[in-house]
Amino acid sequence: MAAAQFLGISGGEDFFGRLQKSKLIEITYVKDYSQDPTHRDVIRLPEVLLRAISHCFNDLCESNPQETLFTAEQVLGCSDVQFYCEEGRFGAFMACFAKWIYTSKLDDDIFWPWELWRLGQLVGAPSFMNLCLQELAKCLGDSTEDVEMNRNSKNWKAKFDWTSAQLIWEEADFRSDFEHGYDLRDCSVYWGNKKMLKFALDVFLYRHVHEEGGSEDIRELLMEKDDLSMQVAKKLGAREMAPPERQPWNPRNLQRYLVDEDMSESHEECYSPITVLEEVEEDADMG
Repeated sequence: MAAAQFLGISGGEDFFGRLQKSKLIEITYVKDYSQDPTHRDVIRLPEVLLRAISHCFNDLCESNPQETLFTAEQVLGCSDVQFYCEEGRFGAFMACFAKWIYTSKLDDDIFWPWELWRLGQLVGAPSFMNLCLQELAKCLGDSTEDVEMNRNSKNWKAKFDWTSAQLIWEEADFRSDFEHGYDLRDCSVYWGNKKMLKFALDVFLYRHVHEEGGSEDIRELLMEKDDLSMQVAKKLGAREMAPPERQPWNPRNLQRYLVDEDMSESHEECYSPITVLEEVEEDADMG
């Protein structure tokens, strides 16, 4: 959500007043681990804006009210920080994130939208996560409607294949599955915090069932014979009779893949699927 959007809603004048007086939050990060792991760059953004759109920044600022300097390690809060910082990735992500804060647009040609979705999840920015999924969905459809397409749409569509699904699976967070009553050892998956993965698999499954010749992506995934292929096989059986109008990328169906953007909810709550009872039961059937 861009800064201008906050000004146009109820309480916008108050928000603008706080924005004018806002402190700048500095985020430091290793520019490139492969070159010099001690050299850190910094990016600065207004605290009021960061807290309005990110659970992570809101929590950090709430817990450290006098602090204005944070590290990428604190922001990402994951064990593979180096992966997200190597080759200048974190700096590029924060630049993309900053552009989105000010413009509401996803303007990036370094990351794929599914990578940006995961980074958005790490910093707890549900509106950003949903935009990544919505922009990807637009470029996958064959809509004749007058829809503004992202300038990177053709590249995204060409790259979105079974290897992308593998990457999304590898980066997915399975730590909370057990507490939600799911266990990968039993081939059951909690999809609430894996909406991009669910979307990717559903896209390939839909194509496999409804397009002539099936989906090469599904065939490749099934050949891997791993946990991901087990989920593909399970979902394929559940989706065999899915009607043609259930294209995952169709705006009417996209809601099932979005997360709750209400920043008054807890960080965990934002991962709960926005869905209806029928779809909850369907997800449960598919594990």
